[in-house]
Amino acid sequence: MGISADETGIYIVEEVTYGVVPATPEFLELPIVSESLGTNANTTTSNTLNPDRQLVDSILTGLDISGSFEVEVARTPAFDALLESTMSEAWDKVTVPGDWTLPVGSTMKSFTIMKRWPDPAGTPGVDYLYHIYTGCVVNSATLNMNAGSEVTASIAIVGKEADADTSTVIPVGATLTSPTKFNVLRAPEVQNILLDNVANTLAIAIGGSCVTDITLTLNANVRGIQCLGTLGNKESVLGRFEATVGMTIFFNSNDIMEEFLTQGIVDIVFEIGDSATDDHYKVTIPKGKISSEVVVAGGTGTDVINAIVVQALVDNTLTPPTSVILDTVDYV
Repeated sequence: MGISADETGIYIVEEVTYGVVPATPEFLELPIVSESLGTNANTTTSNTLNPDRQLVDSILTGLDISGSFEVEVARTPAFDALLESTMSEAWDKVTVPGDWTLPVGSTMKSFTIMKRWPDPAGTPGVDYLYHIYTGCVVNSATLNMNAGSEVTASIAIVGKEADADTSTVIPVGATLTSPTKFNVLRAPEVQNILLDNVANTLAIAIGGSCVTDITLTLNANVRGIQCLGTLGNKESVLGRFEATVGMTIFFNSNDIMEEFLTQGIVDIVFEIGDSATDDHYKVTIPKGKISSEVVVAGGTGTDVINAIVVQALVDNTLTPPTSVILDTVDYV
């Protein structure tokens, strides 16, 4: 008997010690559209000579845990936690009571991730099959906002080890918590979009020009370390954090091209969701440069567009220095 993908459950819990399932873990459900997290094996065939001319062995030489979650973006505790792992920092909920702020940091945040399916041989609603992945860190997160669509994200994971729990029992003392609400954020709720320069002339020149899509890419450049005596990653380390914002804007001014050619400093701000509720995020790129700029006339029946990419740069005037700031508020 097969198992429907619609019955898949994904649960995450932050680890206290990298690669170790926490004691009495409190798993948070992560709603997903699809996933590809799994064990990728490296094998080689034996070169030993055999009088029968046939292969004597296939050798498992290494493995890594990797894959991604495709999600519709909604404000949930699990998604908030994955953003912390992406930015290598914890949400600051203290400096301004009620407001959450997340800059770029250097503290690795790892998770135990659990997949759950109903056990076809067991009692429905009681017996399940589990796959458990430890030492999971967000390598990158890409948020896509396109006119006329929901906001989506692709979250790439690098992990340490995997275990298919043959006893069909979750870790001792584990609890599973689902989100109390799930409101998918939509393109009409991407608002207060601002692209400006130091002289504050860029925003005026662009004015109310139509933005058709935004792609925010956050890349922690995590890499796994493999050592003798271990199968898989012994540990993971953080690389250089990089962030870009891609935007498509209806063309109505040469100011963006001029800013690109002079390589002036720009900043970007936009909000996703209703800022009057807790179902929203604000994204700020305090300092950046336009790294790509193309004005395209795609053909008859289309509008001339300006496709740009802004490379985020660290702003050392801020405390802490950061190239990206995410904001939201307390859950209500």
